[in-house]
Amino acid sequence: MNPGLRVVVVICVLALVEGVAVSLLRPFIAPYAVSLGAGATVVGIAVALSQVSGLLIAVPFGAAADSIGSRRLVTSGAITLSAGAALLAFTGTIGGLLVSQFIIGLGTLAVGLAIQALATRPFGSEDHDPRRVTGFATFTLVGNLIGPALGGILIDLDGYATAFSAVVVMGLLSVLISLLLPSSRLLAETTQSIVAKVRVSGLTGLLLSPYRGAGDLFREPVVRIVVLASGLAVGLTHLRNSFLPLYFENLGWSSSLIGVLLSATAAAGIVSRVLHPVLDRRLPMWIYLGGSLVLGAVAIVATVLTSSLAVVVVTMVVSGFMLGAGNPITLTLVARRVATDRRGLAVGLRLTVNRLTTAVGPVLFGALATVGGVRMTMGAISAAGAVAGAAATRRFRAVSDD
Repeated sequence: MNPGLRVVVVICVLALVEGVAVSLLRPFIAPYAVSLGAGATVVGIAVALSQVSGLLIAVPFGAAADSIGSRRLVTSGAITLSAGAALLAFTGTIGGLLVSQFIIGLGTLAVGLAIQALATRPFGSEDHDPRRVTGFATFTLVGNLIGPALGGILIDLDGYATAFSAVVVMGLLSVLISLLLPSSRLLAETTQSIVAKVRVSGLTGLLLSPYRGAGDLFREPVVRIVVLASGLAVGLTHLRNSFLPLYFENLGWSSSLIGVLLSATAAAGIVSRVLHPVLDRRLPMWIYLGGSLVLGAVAIVATVLTSSLAVVVVTMVVSGFMLGAGNPITLTLVARRVATDRRGLAVGLRLTVNRLTTAVGPVLFGALATVGGVRMTMGAISAAGAVAGAAATRRFRAVSDD
C-alpha cells in the first residue's frame, strides 16, 4: 500500500475506534452512577470529569504531539484509556467511577489530539493531504453513531461491566493500530531535547512553555479566528443535540421520532465531511467558513420557530450539514496557517476552546432557560451565534488571503 494512503487508512480506523469508545461510554455514565446510588450532584460531577480533565491539559498534550510525535501520544493515550475503562468496569464503586472518568478523559484527549495533529502534518512531499482531515472527521462521527447502540446492546445482554470492558479492548486495539503509524523522533533525541530545555529555562519554564506558546498562537489573527470558530461550531452542535429534544418533547413528539431526527442530523454531518475536499477546492474559504457558521446557526433558529415536522426535518438536516463541516474546515486551516512544528499545539488550543464551550454552554443555557424557556433560549443563543459567525467571517476575510 502507498505510504501516504496507509496513513489515511490508519487515521480513519483510529478515529472510528475512538469515536465508538467515547460514544459507548458517554450516554451510560449517568445511569451507571445512579445504579451505584449516586445523587444528582455526584452524577453531574461524574459526567463532567471526563471533559474537565482535558481543559488545562490539551495545550501540553498538543506540545507533546509536536515534540514526541503523534505515534507515541496515541499509544500512551490508548493505554490510559484502557486503564480508566478497566477501573470503571471492575471497581463497582462511586469513587472508582469518579477516578476512572478523570483518567478516561485524559486518555481520549491524548488519542483524539494525536490523530488530529497527525491529520494536519506533512507526509512525504505533500504538506497537507485533505483526505486525512476528511477521514478523521468522518469516521469519528460514524463511530459516534455506532457507540451508543453497541453500548446499549452490551448492557442489556450482560450489564455495565461488559460494555465498559469493550472499551478496554478498544484501547488495546488502538495501541496495536498505532504501531502502523510512521515513527517519529528517536526516544534518545526527544530526551536530549527535553533535558536541554530544562537546562535553559528550568523545570517550571518547561512546564509553562506550552501555555506561552499557545498564547503566542492565539494572538495571531487567523489562528484566533479559527480557534473561536471551532468553539462556536462545537458549542452550537452540543446545545442543539442536548436541548432541542426538550423542545420536540414539548411539541408532543415521540422519543423514536426525536431519535430519527437526530440521526438524520448526524447523517447530514457525515455527508458534509465526506464532501469537504470538494467544497474546499471549489469555494473561497471565507464563504465556506461563513456558510458553515451562519447558516448552521440560522437553521437552529428556524427550527424553534416552527412546529411543522416537514420544516424541522429540513432545518435539522441543514444544521447538521453546515455545523458538521466546522470540524474539517478548522483543521484544514490549522494545517495551512500554522507552522508544522506548532500544529500539535494549535490543535491542543483548539480542543481547549472546544471543551470550554461544551462545559460552559449548557450551564449558560440552563440559567437562561429558567427565565425564558427552552424555545426562546435556544433561539436567542443561536441567533447570537449567527451574528458571531458573521463577524468572525468578516474578520477572517479581512486578515486572510485564503
